[in-house]
Amino acid sequence: MKNRWRFTDAIESWSWQGCEGKKAVVEVFSDADSIRLYLNGQLIGRQKVRQCKTRFVSRYQPGTLEAVALDRTGHETGRSLLITGGDETLISLKPEKARLRANGQDLCFIPVTLTDKNGTCKPAKDVRIHVDVEGPGVLQGLGSA
Repeated sequence: MKNRWRFTDAIESWSWQGCEGKKAVVEVFSDADSIRLYLNGQLIGRQKVRQCKTRFVSRYQPGTLEAVALDRTGHETGRSLLITGGDETLISLKPEKARLRANGQDLCFIPVTLTDKNGTCKPAKDVRIHVDVEGPGVLQGLGSA
């Protein structure tokens, strides 16, 4: 019996600088009957959804990737759009908490994301980050995957 817990390494992004022309596997998660996938307005294909997921294979090119969800009759039930990030790269910090207790025990995770000026994630961008902590806080760890 297959385990019901399935994981994927999919990232919700269409910003893959340096991967132009290379094979791209696109996973779409949906409860629809089928998905039509468009890249820069051109239809890549239509796939049936099985177990809430379908996969497409294409060549990466910057621009707009759009998934259109369809019911059994072919009527649109939803859509999702990913856009390639712009040239400028910014560091986005989003603490999980707004306040910490000064008790020596409170902890706050602060995900660090590279984005463009509109907040579009740029996971393929490499930058070196230096962290300085001022005040009574202590950096307990820093890493990337």
